Amino acid sequence: MRMYTPYVGYMYTRWWLIMLIWMVYIFNYWPFKRKWLENTHPLIKGAVLTAMSVAILWVLIKGFFESLLGNFGIAYFNPAT
Repeated sequence: MRMYTPYVGYMYTRWWLIMLIWMVYIFNYWPFKRKWLENTHPLIKGAVLTAMSVAILWVLIKGFFESLLGNFGIAYFNPAT
Protein backbone atom coordinates (compact mmCIF):
# COMPACT_ATOMS: atom_id res chain seq x y z
CA MET A 1 0.00 0.00 0.00
CA ARG A 2 1.40 3.37 -0.96
CA MET A 3 1.80 5.91 1.82
CA TYR A 4 -0.19 8.79 0.33
CA THR A 5 -1.30 8.50 -3.28
CA PRO A 6 -2.13 12.19 -4.05
CA TYR A 7 1.48 13.15 -3.28
CA VAL A 8 2.34 13.39 -6.99
CA GLY A 9 -0.19 16.17 -7.62
CA TYR A 10 0.79 17.80 -4.35
CA MET A 11 4.44 17.88 -5.37
CA TYR A 12 3.62 19.44 -8.77
CA THR A 13 1.60 22.14 -6.99
CA ARG A 14 4.28 22.67 -4.38
CA TRP A 15 7.08 23.09 -6.92
CA TRP A 16 4.93 25.37 -9.07
CA LEU A 17 4.42 27.66 -6.07
CA ILE A 18 8.14 27.55 -5.21
CA MET A 19 9.03 28.37 -8.81
CA LEU A 20 6.55 31.30 -8.82
CA ILE A 21 8.17 32.70 -5.67
CA TRP A 22 11.58 32.45 -7.36
CA MET A 23 10.19 34.12 -10.50
CA VAL A 24 8.79 37.10 -8.57
CA TYR A 25 11.05 37.68 -5.57
CA ILE A 26 14.45 36.45 -6.73
CA PHE A 27 14.39 37.11 -10.49
CA ASN A 28 11.97 40.09 -10.36
CA TYR A 29 9.92 38.91 -13.38
CA TRP A 30 13.00 38.49 -15.55
CA PRO A 31 13.09 38.74 -18.67
CA PHE A 32 10.10 41.12 -18.64
CA LYS A 33 10.62 44.84 -18.24
CA ARG A 34 8.77 46.80 -15.56
CA LYS A 35 7.11 49.00 -18.24
CA TRP A 36 5.64 45.93 -19.94
CA LEU A 37 4.28 44.67 -16.61
CA GLU A 38 2.65 48.03 -15.84
CA ASN A 39 1.17 48.73 -19.30
CA THR A 40 0.01 45.32 -20.53
CA HIS A 41 -3.63 44.24 -20.23
CA PRO A 42 -4.11 41.87 -17.25
CA LEU A 43 -5.50 39.03 -19.39
CA ILE A 44 -2.52 39.10 -21.74
CA LYS A 45 -0.07 39.45 -18.87
CA GLY A 46 -1.71 36.58 -16.99
CA ALA A 47 -1.66 34.29 -20.03
CA VAL A 48 1.98 35.06 -20.84
CA LEU A 49 3.24 34.73 -17.26
CA THR A 50 1.24 31.52 -16.69
CA ALA A 51 2.58 29.97 -19.91
CA MET A 52 6.12 30.95 -18.95
CA SER A 53 5.75 29.53 -15.43
CA VAL A 54 4.40 26.23 -16.79
CA ALA A 55 7.33 26.01 -19.25
CA ILE A 56 9.85 26.69 -16.47
CA LEU A 57 8.11 24.14 -14.24
CA TRP A 58 8.26 21.53 -17.01
CA VAL A 59 12.00 22.15 -17.49
CA LEU A 60 12.56 22.02 -13.72
CA ILE A 61 10.72 18.71 -13.27
CA LYS A 62 11.81 16.93 -16.47
CA GLY A 63 15.30 18.41 -16.62
CA PHE A 64 16.33 18.44 -12.98
CA PHE A 65 14.21 15.97 -11.04
CA GLU A 66 13.80 13.25 -13.66
CA SER A 67 16.93 13.55 -15.84
CA LEU A 68 19.67 14.95 -13.62
CA LEU A 69 18.63 13.81 -10.14
CA GLY A 70 16.90 10.65 -11.35
CA ASN A 71 17.03 7.72 -8.97
CA PHE A 72 19.25 9.52 -6.45
CA GLY A 73 16.42 11.63 -5.02
CA ILE A 74 13.11 11.03 -3.32
CA ALA A 75 10.49 9.73 -5.77
CA TYR A 76 8.39 12.90 -5.83
CA PHE A 77 7.02 12.54 -9.34
CA ASN A 78 6.82 8.78 -9.78
CA PRO A 79 3.84 7.05 -8.14
CA ALA A 80 5.12 3.63 -9.19
CA THR A 81 8.00 3.72 -6.69
